[in-house]
Amino acid sequence: MYLPFIEAKKYVNNLKIPSASKWRTWCRNENRPLFIPARPDRTYKHEGWKGWADFLNTENKQGGNHKYTVNNSFFK
Repeated sequence: MYLPFIEAKKYVNNLKIPSASKWRTWCRNENRPLFIPARPDRTYKHEGWKGWADFLNTENKQGGNHKYTVNNSFFK
């Protein structure tokens, strides 16, 4: 049985895995606990899944989703 989404996300955030590709490597090479799914994108699809950046807590960090603010005054 897997942890609920929020608990799994907290557990995974402590691992500091920087990307989905590193996640896949970790799942193959490390001793992934049985309570953490190898494919959380499928397991938690209807339980709050928002994407890899959210799950791994890499938003606005290198390797995550980057958000930019446009200064519209520059274009006037």
